[in-house]
Amino acid sequence: DEQDIPDLLVGSKVDLTSEDIQTLYENKDNLASLELDTEIIITDGAFGSDFFGKEHFHIPSEKVSKVVDTTGAGDSYAAGVVLALSENKSIQEGMILGSRWAAATVQQNSSVPASFDKSWLP
Repeated sequence: DEQDIPDLLVGSKVDLTSEDIQTLYENKDNLASLELDTEIIITDGAFGSDFFGKEHFHIPSEKVSKVVDTTGAGDSYAAGVVLALSENKSIQEGMILGSRWAAATVQQNSSVPASFDKSWLP
């Protein structure tokens, strides 16, 4: 049973202007008034992530005991969302998976695994 995957933008709060963020949050209870062409997920590190589309909801971040390196956390988050959606999961399930993957990523010392085969480099 396939579902239509919506146009989706996943971005970090630090990548948006304060005006963009203010507009989204001020209109979160009446998002139809914004006539968005796409659904938007804004990540905010340890503060979780917010979805803006036909509705607004917040997903808390996964708690970690120690942050080692944040490199790649956003990419891991986005990959979790995309994987879940490709498996016909809900956007909420995708955001939860993305949060879990990002949490695992920040607990590693580098986004490139130690076993990375350097012969793949150009």
